[in-house]
Amino acid sequence: MSDYTSFLVTILYCGGLVQCALRVHNDKLPNGIQYRLGHEDSKLAIHDLLPLHVRSCGPVVEVTTIFECMTVE
Repeated sequence: MSDYTSFLVTILYCGGLVQCALRVHNDKLPNGIQYRLGHEDSKLAIHDLLPLHVRSCGPVVEVTTIFECMTVE
């Protein structure tokens, strides 16, 4: 199991939507956030983890867990 969780974060921006992929070390995630992604407190926690230039766009509308494809050589 990976030490990281990846998210697809949808952000409200100028009347439209912007999506950003975010990879976070599990130690930086609040406990149980993977199971509460629809709750407002989880959206705020994810918002605080976004890069500053993305965070300044606006509020988080949706958070989805995504999976990385790893290749084995």
